Amino acid sequence: MTDPTHTQGDAGLAVPRRILGFERDAAGEWIVRLACGHRRHVRHRPPLSDYPWLADAAAREARIGAAIECGRCGRGELPADVAECRTTDTFDEATLPAGLRRDRTIRAGGC
Repeated sequence: MTDPTHTQGDAGLAVPRRILGFERDAAGEWIVRLACGHRRHVRHRPPLSDYPWLADAAAREARIGAAIECGRCGRGELPADVAECRTTDTFDEATLPAGLRRDRTIRAGGC
């Protein structure tokens, strides 16, 4: 597997994300579903991309939960199916409430 911390040129930093599963596109190429909500093609085409485990179902299954790089997260792109739940006023440094300054997580199930 390639180094998940390498940079991808002007694309930004490739951020490691957990693999949730695999699917195939219309051409039969492997797509990895990631915990961040993105999907990315993964191809075993050495020396540019080295993923020999793609050819074996048990090896793919063993990779579920492992980290792989997500260039879209590195570029700050949101997944295509993200929906806005609620909005609020625009804040600045002086008006941001203390509760929004804490680390936040998104609850399971979204909104």
